[in-house]
Amino acid sequence: MSTRMDARRAGGPISTPRVVAAAVRAVGAAWCRLSGVVGAVVANRLLRRPRAPDHGSGTALVAAVIVIGMLIASVAVMVGAYVMAANRARDTADLAALSAGAAAAAQSDPCAAARQAANDNDVLLTACTTVGDSLDFVVSVSVTVPIRMPGLPGSTAATANAGWLGR
Repeated sequence: MSTRMDARRAGGPISTPRVVAAAVRAVGAAWCRLSGVVGAVVANRLLRRPRAPDHGSGTALVAAVIVIGMLIASVAVMVGAYVMAANRARDTADLAALSAGAAAAAQSDPCAAARQAANDNDVLLTACTTVGDSLDFVVSVSVTVPIRMPGLPGSTAATANAGWLGR
């Protein structure tokens, strides 16, 4: 019993791996004395613990980072496409309204001028109304710009007014 207790206090019972490791150390020390540094390198390699099976985990991490980066880039492209379409709709509505206002001031058809300005910019004119007479008038124009991007609404619209209605 006392030998078992002494063995446990000393670090547990002697097992085969411990005996092999002690023998390798002894052989490595003897080799060190005989051949110098080469023996130390051999002994260190023999005593090294086996590596954990984490080979390739860096590849998976890099692939995940690339996928996340591509998702962020695609969302940025979609938001950019929507903002560009909304700006284009607003700008074209302003241009069509100004064209309609100039045509109304020149005593010609304001909605035809607005339609021509919208067609020149590849935008659909959805509404055109004129309020007032030839001196005091307001032309309201609504346009729709198609968005050709999956995942976004099919179009965006804008409205603009031109003219002056004095009271």
